[in-house]
Amino acid sequence: MGRAYVDRLKQVEQLREALKPVVCKTLADVSAALDRFPVRMTKSTPVLTDIVWKDEDNQSRTDKILGESRSVSLYQLLIEGMDVVKKRLAVTEEIQKALKAAEEVDDNDLKSAINMRSWDVDNLRFAVDVLIEKRLGGKRRGLRVRWKVQEGTYEYDPYSRKMFEITE
Repeated sequence: MGRAYVDRLKQVEQLREALKPVVCKTLADVSAALDRFPVRMTKSTPVLTDIVWKDEDNQSRTDKILGESRSVSLYQLLIEGMDVVKKRLAVTEEIQKALKAAEEVDDNDLKSAINMRSWDVDNLRFAVDVLIEKRLGGKRRGLRVRWKVQEGTYEYDPYSRKMFEITE
């Protein structure tokens, strides 16, 4: 085997190791997982390119395209995903208010048309849930990340960046 082949195998193995889901069995594991989520915010980067294409007369044309590319940290992805959950919670509250108003006027059609279980964010799957499970080794519970570890049950609030011990 050549040196390049061996180096490539090492790279593949390192990539496999980096992509393994995180498993948290202790509070130290949770802390280590959170350490991999730096709270740095990144800026956008302008991207300029030329697109060459042919028109209907088979003449080459060039258009300049300017856009912005955003490099985001894992923490930013977590917050953006939790923002989607937060919006869904706000809509759920509005629906609950509408149901309460429907009960007051005895609108059975509206009450039967809305299934509140389909709006329960703890029973729905969001894209951020995959990030939480694979990179933090936890489960989303509302707007927090929850772990059941040897020392007990803990929840992390990504907005305040605080950990809470949960007594059940």
